[in-house]
Amino acid sequence: MKRLLLVTESTGAQWTWTVELARRLARSGIEGAIAVTGASLSRWQLWEAKALNGIDLLEAPEGDARPWLTGLDSRVAADVVHIIGCAGFGSLPWQAPVVTTVCTEPADGDGWNELAGDLKHVQRFVTPTRFLQAEVESRCRALPAGVTVTHAREAGLFHSSWKEPFILSTSRFTDDREDLASLEWVAPYLRWPIVGAGTGKVGESRKGISMLGPIPAPDLADWFARAAVFVLPARRKSFSLSALEAALSDCALVLTDKKSE
Repeated sequence: MKRLLLVTESTGAQWTWTVELARRLARSGIEGAIAVTGASLSRWQLWEAKALNGIDLLEAPEGDARPWLTGLDSRVAADVVHIIGCAGFGSLPWQAPVVTTVCTEPADGDGWNELAGDLKHVQRFVTPTRFLQAEVESRCRALPAGVTVTHAREAGLFHSSWKEPFILSTSRFTDDREDLASLEWVAPYLRWPIVGAGTGKVGESRKGISMLGPIPAPDLADWFARAAVFVLPARRKSFSLSALEAALSDCALVLTDKKSE
């Protein structure tokens, strides 16, 4: 393989995984393009993309990205298409072989049906945990070969410094899969403040949680380095990159009891 087309979204773990994979492949001399769907990239995301040697950045127009993606693998002369967490794109008429990364388990039955339809058209799927791989294999039929790629973060991007007495949480706090209510309930009983990085307005306080808003990756690594404790409030979540990042930063971890964590 010499050229790769990465299809991804601009938000959440999808973008982080994409940059991590592109960075490692570029070191091996593999070139290609990143096709980004969804919201516009932030300034620091554009900086991350420009730092990737031999990888072109292509942003989808507003609206349905499927017409724009159709035939894109041929236009960029891709040997392989790798779809990262984007449901509904696996069934497009790609000319190159397709691999898809299933980042997390779907939230409902319709999501599982859409995923199963996608997986019928790809050559291989990838998951970040063996638990999620087994879950996909048990819920979907006529699957291609699956593989688990664990520890999907580069340790050198994170460090530990003198730990400070505060609790860090990073989540999409508007996502119903995140158990924000439990975090808000316990906050008044804690001696240490809770700081939330992710969605939300800067300076906003949500029942004892001080919100930082979205933070660029390098700055977030510094928050991980300083935080004594990391907490992940989740009702259902098959994997969280932030938990891995916190572990690499020597934070004490408070996680869900789901097997996948």
